[in-house]
Amino acid sequence: MAGNSILIQKFNKINEMIKNLYEDDHDLSEKYGYFLRALKEIVYFDSGNLLFFSEHDSKYELVDLHQIGWNQDTIDQYVKYYYKEDDIYPVFATKTPLVIRCTDLFDEARKKTEFYLTFMKPNGFEFSLECNIVLPSDINCYGVVSLFRLSSKKNFSPEEVNMLEIFQPHLSNLARKSFPKTVYNAETPVGSTVSGNIIIDNNFEVLSRSEDFNRIVRRYSDGEISGIESKIVELCKTMKYADCDIYRRDMSCKLDRYPIYLEIINADKKSEPARNIYACNIYDISEILNGCMSHVCKKYGLSPRESDIVGYQIKGCKIEEIASSLCISNSTVKKHLTAIYNKLHIDSQMQLIKILGFTDTSCDKAQT
Repeated sequence: MAGNSILIQKFNKINEMIKNLYEDDHDLSEKYGYFLRALKEIVYFDSGNLLFFSEHDSKYELVDLHQIGWNQDTIDQYVKYYYKEDDIYPVFATKTPLVIRCTDLFDEARKKTEFYLTFMKPNGFEFSLECNIVLPSDINCYGVVSLFRLSSKKNFSPEEVNMLEIFQPHLSNLARKSFPKTVYNAETPVGSTVSGNIIIDNNFEVLSRSEDFNRIVRRYSDGEISGIESKIVELCKTMKYADCDIYRRDMSCKLDRYPIYLEIINADKKSEPARNIYACNIYDISEILNGCMSHVCKKYGLSPRESDIVGYQIKGCKIEEIASSLCISNSTVKKHLTAIYNKLHIDSQMQLIKILGFTDTSCDKAQT
């Protein structure tokens, strides 16, 4: 049972880190520094950085740099010269999410380049795991998180790649706060609960639930947690039994009936089905998106009543529930929704969620 305890501690740490990204008690620089320090507690690396850059006519300019484990000489060398030679910029100058190990990305020819021989190798940047931080398409800025290990260590594992994938959308949401003039800047109220976690064993019994998990679930289930919990268990079973030969490591989706986004991970390091343990992080979409509501409503000219209906929509309310809450008829709600969708040039609730800045990922056929 000691292994279970370690896994629970790890995923409690993940939940704490994600929650920190959405709280407003520190500035961005402090949040990025905390993230790198905390990440090192669950994914070992010798040094790492989080940087932002812009692109102009296939030339790249360093915008910002946060690092851990770099000495001052390394920082000075990179800022003054080596960033101009960095070969990751062309790869990550994209708005498509990427999580890559350098050994999967570059061939042996890279080890003969001046950049590698004079900067990467002397500083021990020989194994790397990297992901991009995706900003809106109209923003000429790109972000990258890079974790490095010495050649004397093992390369990053697929499980560690998966770990970085967990944080990628949340780092992107945080980075959008740097651009307050965009519709994607979703401010989360201080003290709100946006994420929680639950750990489930191979027999689909609950090992632990965080208090934040309970708070989020009770918002949408009349104080009961069994309904949403049963949906999570169904998804865990789907992961286990979907393919007898291939065991899925992760799954992400939004629950149809609730404004809740799920990330479920097969947390065990081994692929033996008898040892599977599932860790699920849940995120309250409505809490994450509430902060950008006023900006969206102003940008698209929504009336106060239309704004109210959008608020109910992102909470997952049905037409009948919206009508009852606002004391209007179902047909009136439908007319308002038609007007809202026309103004926003969309035709579905999921497109509304995307406009509000939350990146949705389907979970294939497992969506409930």
